[in-house]
Amino acid sequence: MRFQVARAVAVGVLLALTACTPAGGGRTGLMLGRNGHLTVAVAWCDQAPDSMVVYHRSGGELLDQARISGPALQGEKIGFVDLEELPKGWSVTEGDLDLREDRFYKISAFKAGVQLTYGGVTLRAGHKKDLHRDGIVIQYYDDGSEYGYDVKLTQDGLRNAAEEMC
Repeated sequence: MRFQVARAVAVGVLLALTACTPAGGGRTGLMLGRNGHLTVAVAWCDQAPDSMVVYHRSGGELLDQARISGPALQGEKIGFVDLEELPKGWSVTEGDLDLREDRFYKISAFKAGVQLTYGGVTLRAGHKKDLHRDGIVIQYYDDGSEYGYDVKLTQDGLRNAAEEMC
């Protein structure tokens, strides 16, 4: 009887943890878009994201900087949001997009009302100068790196990285 109770509790905990963990929906990266603007690129598997959160680091914590939302991104499983000139239909719903060059930011994409994550991407102080128009920067992490290391991908590379997350 104790074994059955312990097993039931273990299964319940596992289901609760699984229910709270968003499924992989794709991958988020950064690039310089038209006019050299800071642009978020998101590749997805099934459902395109319609929201993003920009966090800034302060005292070792990530704090909300801005929440933005709009219609679901459209494209061949990849879409773009220019953070300096938001696309039609997109708007800041909380905070502001006054991004300073001397701050660390993390940007995450998601689909409202659905538990899907598209990962996040970091923008370090002065990082914009390291972004490119011909490539999308994402981060990979290893055990020794708090902020990850940058990897430059093509649009197809970002789509492939998204498939790995799904």
